Amino acid sequence: MKSVQIDGNERNETELTTECRFEMTSDNSCVITYDESDVTGFDGSKTKLTFIGESYASIERSGSYNSSLLLETGKKHYCHYGTPYGSFTVGINAIDIKNSLLQSDKKSAYVKYTVDLNSSYVSENEIFFDIV
Repeated sequence: MKSVQIDGNERNETELTTECRFEMTSDNSCVITYDESDVTGFDGSKTKLTFIGESYASIERSGSYNSSLLLETGKKHYCHYGTPYGSFTVGINAIDIKNSLLQSDKKSAYVKYTVDLNSSYVSENEIFFDIV
């Protein structure tokens, strides 16, 4: 997994390789779950990613810090985001979702979205997922 966060002129990239569980559900959605670590700052939490087609994804974190982000192209969602510094509501606007997780050869997914807090722009984010 590679995460890119752009805040103004600053660009931060993080890469994480971890074991995960991958499953396809009966409704043609894909679910990826993995344990967070101290490397991500969310040690003691579990993250669940759900992809349905190329228009919907969710990122749910439970454990030490709970979050629930909904990404749906063309729609803005107000979501709960928990951090070691506290919890707050953020606006999530999905720009792009790509999903090839149902393909038998190279399984990958991509999401690009913006985050705002009290309607003030915070960052643009991209997450690349590769299942090997």
